[in-house]
Amino acid sequence: MIIWGKIEDGYPTTGTALVESLDTNYNGIAVGKTIVTIGKDQKVPVRIVNLGTVEKHLREGSIIAGCHALEMIRNCSSENPDGTLKPSEPQVTKLLAEVKTILSKEQYTKAERFLREFSDILPSDEMDFGRTNLIQHRIDTGNTRPIRQQPRRLPLAKHQEAMDMIERMRKQGVVEPSNSPWCSPIVLQGGLGER
Repeated sequence: MIIWGKIEDGYPTTGTALVESLDTNYNGIAVGKTIVTIGKDQKVPVRIVNLGTVEKHLREGSIIAGCHALEMIRNCSSENPDGTLKPSEPQVTKLLAEVKTILSKEQYTKAERFLREFSDILPSDEMDFGRTNLIQHRIDTGNTRPIRQQPRRLPLAKHQEAMDMIERMRKQGVVEPSNSPWCSPIVLQGGLGER
C-alpha cells in the first residue's frame, strides 16, 4: 500500500531522496525502500505493508520512515565503460525477423527504430554477458558460516557441454578457479522446449 508522508523540518526539502524504514517496524508495519522526488508540498509516497493479520491504523503525525537526500554521482545514460562498441547488426536482424509476422507495420517500424538506436547494448553472441565498471558487486555475508553444498553428478550426456561452458566463461573472465569454503554445484538449465 502507498500512503503520502510529510517530510519534517531538517530533512531534505527538494530533489531526489531515499525513503526507508527506521531501525524497527512501526507497530508491525514495515516500510519499503523507495527513491522519491520531493515536491514543493514536502509530501512523498511511502510504501508500507502490514506484517500482521489484524487491521492497523496509523495516526496522523506518526514517524514511520526516514528520508535521506540522494546525490547524483554519475549520469550513465551515454557512457560506454570500455569505450568499444560491438557490432550487433546480426542480433538486430535476427530479433526483427522473429517479430515481423506478429507486429503491425507501424509496430515493426517502431521496434526497428528502437533496436537500431540501442543496438550497442545488445549481446553480440550467446556468451556476451556485458560488463560495466560503474559498480562493483559485493555480497556481505557478515559472520554467517559458509554453505558448502554436496556436488551432484551431471548426466554423462551433459558433462562435456558443462565443461566447455565453464572453460568459455573462464576465458571471458566470468568465472575463475576458487578454493572458497562457499560451494554450490552446477545447475544446468535448458532452453525452451529442452529437457
